[in-house]
Amino acid sequence: MDTSRVRWEYVLLAVLLIGLFWLRMALATSVPTLDYGAYSTVREVDHILATGQPLRDDPLSVTGKERLGSPIFTYLLAVLVWFTPLAYKIFPNLCMVLLLIPIYALVRHLTGSPLAAFAGTILAGSGPFVFGAYLNDPSPVPLAALLFLSILAMLHNPDKYLYPIVALTLFLTFIHPLVLLLVLSLIVIIALLRLEGFKIDVRISELFLFTLFLSVWFHIIVYKRAFAADGLRVIWKNLPTSYAGAAFGNVTFITVLYGLGVIAFLFGVLGAYHALFERRARISLSIVGAIIAAAACLFLRMLELRLGLMMLTLLLSVMAAYGLHLSAAYLARTKAPFLRYPIGIFLFLLFLLTAILPGLANANEQLKNAPTPNDLADYRMVGDLLPNDAVILTTLREAEAFQYAAQRTTLTDDDFILVRSGDELVSDIDAVYTARFVSSIVGRAQKLDITHILFSEDARRAYQRDTLAISNSSCLRSSVVGSGSILYTIDCGDVAR
Repeated sequence: MDTSRVRWEYVLLAVLLIGLFWLRMALATSVPTLDYGAYSTVREVDHILATGQPLRDDPLSVTGKERLGSPIFTYLLAVLVWFTPLAYKIFPNLCMVLLLIPIYALVRHLTGSPLAAFAGTILAGSGPFVFGAYLNDPSPVPLAALLFLSILAMLHNPDKYLYPIVALTLFLTFIHPLVLLLVLSLIVIIALLRLEGFKIDVRISELFLFTLFLSVWFHIIVYKRAFAADGLRVIWKNLPTSYAGAAFGNVTFITVLYGLGVIAFLFGVLGAYHALFERRARISLSIVGAIIAAAACLFLRMLELRLGLMMLTLLLSVMAAYGLHLSAAYLARTKAPFLRYPIGIFLFLLFLLTAILPGLANANEQLKNAPTPNDLADYRMVGDLLPNDAVILTTLREAEAFQYAAQRTTLTDDDFILVRSGDELVSDIDAVYTARFVSSIVGRAQKLDITHILFSEDARRAYQRDTLAISNSSCLRSSVVGSGSILYTIDCGDVAR
């Protein structure tokens, strides 16, 4: 093997990854704040830095005081934030770039072509749902996806990578439930290998059993109270019906095509077909097995729509690169090999229209899911005006950002794991914001035990109105705060504090 060629190959890969990281960071830092939901993570990190203990009993959410979940990722993030608060943006974007390395390795091993490996890496990194994912959200998902793909890339050589596979599997188990997708992928991979007559390495079978029992045992321990109260609804995070529908979605062909990009979808299907019915190699069957597992979880609504489409894009990009490699080889053998050039130009334009432009649009849309500095300033002013024992109603989306900035208690936030009657609660919140009579608001306030209502810019967008649809009364006093948020004080009967 030409070592200089290999060296240049890695240099070009590094340049590609550094360029993508720079672009993602430029987009992420164009917004001075984090996503609305990220502020619960910020509060957990602040609590760890201040006390050394994870935030288990949250005093700022009436309905979700007890927080469930593994704190391993939060401790890791706290260490990074201790060095620089910019880690909230750097770490997820760095993981989203690094996960392209196992993509490159998978395609390189599958095709033997550096050009195909670069094509797969570009397809994976620029997919509309991948490029816009976790730009501004310090979630454990990018790290979990990196671990998942790294394990998949090492499965073809257990002799060399046995101990790294076990170590990464343990780490993945402790940071995110995505390990359960790994379990399902191993089931499908083993089934495909057996159907094709391959001898199953006993270590792969042992890895499957080890991962299965460890992940199930760990998550039962972590979420035992939630499982006891709500059973399998925990899989859907016990979300109210309307929010579960938005988060897990009804997957359609158009949604998948838009999320993956036309080239990744078409050539991915071609590559998967060839792997199943023509080549039948171990590594290609392993990738197809993971694709089948991810697609099944997505269509059965076992994975959130955003996460499911991201994983499907990453995995299908490997087979898309393989499909492109097969197509280029076929054209080279025809009587018109010159067709490679016009077809290549056409595919580039198609890639630009169906991947790059939608990816940028999706990234821009994701960046809008963040409070402005004025929003945070309004929350802080409201916190200064409220007594310590106040309970304020906000929109669900802005609740965690409000808790962080105002340090005051909200009725609820988007953590519904231990919330009873979530559908009724969401209905009551909507009823308060859309009520036309003071008596209706006061009645709901007494039921929910809230003392104040915040009508912010986010509430205006959500409910398509500028204020509550009532005027001031002796029971409901309003005052404008900061850049235009309206704070309503309920001072009527048992609700007054």
